[in-house]
Amino acid sequence: MGPRTDTILLRLLNDRTLFSEDDMNYFFKRALDDKNMKIIRLLYLNGFDVHDARLDNGKSAVHYLAKVDEPGDRYKVNNEVTLKLIKFFLSNAYKIHCDVLGYTYLHAACMVGDVTTVRWFAIRGVNVNLKVYKHSPLHIAAQYRNEEIVKALLKSGANPNLRDYQRSTALHALTWVRLCRCVRRDSFCSRRKPVDKIVEALVEQGADIEARNNHGDTPLQLAVSRFDVELTRSLLGHGASTKNLTRTECSAGSSSRAN
Repeated sequence: MGPRTDTILLRLLNDRTLFSEDDMNYFFKRALDDKNMKIIRLLYLNGFDVHDARLDNGKSAVHYLAKVDEPGDRYKVNNEVTLKLIKFFLSNAYKIHCDVLGYTYLHAACMVGDVTTVRWFAIRGVNVNLKVYKHSPLHIAAQYRNEEIVKALLKSGANPNLRDYQRSTALHALTWVRLCRCVRRDSFCSRRKPVDKIVEALVEQGADIEARNNHGDTPLQLAVSRFDVELTRSLLGHGASTKNLTRTECSAGSSSRAN
């Protein structure tokens, strides 16, 4: 679409005799599904509230794009485009925006590695130990292995031993399925980000390396069960005990949920 087409679309969108609020919400959701940045920008320029619009189950746009509540989903997605879309919403926001499920723009910033937004929220007094969502911002930063974000949160007072809804800590979160920059969202991505400095930062701030979640698993048990050699090596290097490992955990997968 060129400038002339954009102008025509803007005029059409401005005509409320043609399109109701429900219509606008439909266009917005369709644009998100299609990862259509141009339409999303046009809606934003037209005054549509892209931040407070609510989608499936009351999710915000960034929550909807993150797909964080669908761990079993294996559909193909262009993750680079998804991350760019989320960053677009963050760059045009001036408050934390919490949706019905408790997912905030701070959670989204931790996911995409937007350290500028994380620091902006922290400087303005946002509680980095938010408990409104099932995972804390630190859990999400660790899950996506965003080292700079983890360190920024810890510097701002994030609790490395804060438990989520399954009593997992940020060290457990390092084992979770994450949206990567590959073609597919997959549990066993060969392009995993380095993890040792994240483990080091968490442990230095007092993270309990032997913490157990609701399933009785330690971070090491989960790392081994998911064949994550680098994380296993890092946890062992920082003193994790092997005494609770079983033959089953070393040869098969843990029964614990990913997140």
